[in-house]
Amino acid sequence: MRRPVSSIEMVTHMFEFDESAEQGAIVRVIGVGTFGLRVAGNMAGSIHNAECIGVVKNDSAGPGNLPLVSLPLISNQDHHDVAPLLELLGTPDLIFIVANLNEEDGLLEDICNALHNVNIPTFLVIPESVRTMERKTGITGLERAEKVTLDGVMILSESSMEPPNLPTWNVQDASSIQYNLFKLAIRQIVELITNNSMGMDYHDVMVTICGGLLQFGAGISSGKDGAQKAAEKASACLLEQGVELQKLSGCLISVCGSNDIMKMDDYNAVNEFIHNQTNEECVIRIGVIYDDSLGDNLLVSFIAACKPSEEEVILPWVKLADRYDRMKYSE
Repeated sequence: MRRPVSSIEMVTHMFEFDESAEQGAIVRVIGVGTFGLRVAGNMAGSIHNAECIGVVKNDSAGPGNLPLVSLPLISNQDHHDVAPLLELLGTPDLIFIVANLNEEDGLLEDICNALHNVNIPTFLVIPESVRTMERKTGITGLERAEKVTLDGVMILSESSMEPPNLPTWNVQDASSIQYNLFKLAIRQIVELITNNSMGMDYHDVMVTICGGLLQFGAGISSGKDGAQKAAEKASACLLEQGVELQKLSGCLISVCGSNDIMKMDDYNAVNEFIHNQTNEECVIRIGVIYDDSLGDNLLVSFIAACKPSEEEVILPWVKLADRYDRMKYSE
């Protein structure tokens, strides 16, 4: 029996759908620190196929709707015992950690490196303010000099999406923009992984984003050429964040809309637009997501990935590890 239809789901009506394809990816979202706990609590129960968990120190409090795990300090060591978290997580296919490094005091570092050691692909999702502070002051956000090893870092800011001023989109104020963007960006990746469409699956997503510094841009539009206009808005959001589309190593794109509104021409328009904006070596993956709540509107989101060179000190506290087997799954 097929599971109930969620508010966001891959469109299978327009495209050939492979029912035999693997759809069992397990995704976890971990909130760390005051900011991370609030964001994870905002996501809890709203993203199909993604379980949200909060991590605290020494039985501290968190959002009431969020399962919490407490990690105490190990005796005589300046590190936390992450065994309870690993036991609770099991063996997920992908983990997103949401945090604000301005609050960091060693807990995040221990979690990230523990997940790396047990070979669980882990992506850190942080607000742009962390990166801005580093550019201005040189603050790393970590007390210890050790680098955190991750499979990718996604940076989100208010400029990641222009407020659409729609009744169903509560993104008019700054805090709402931020919280909803975190949920939107992570939800796009989760849906593309767990609901296959047009050959899009876990491997396609990982090939595109693994080992990269990720930035998010989304646009929404309606009417004639709505998909093209939404794609242009998403691209403009990335440009405002300083992303050079011609230098991207990968681009993960979702086209979202109602099944009654979205057509093959919309997919083709976005596909042509992004290929004209990026270089020939950029790995581009495009998926289609059905979201009835958008009404007459189309939403296009870009997750732009770049591979910083050794000379670029973009995030000095992070070591990006590209552990994914690209040769096996590349075209």
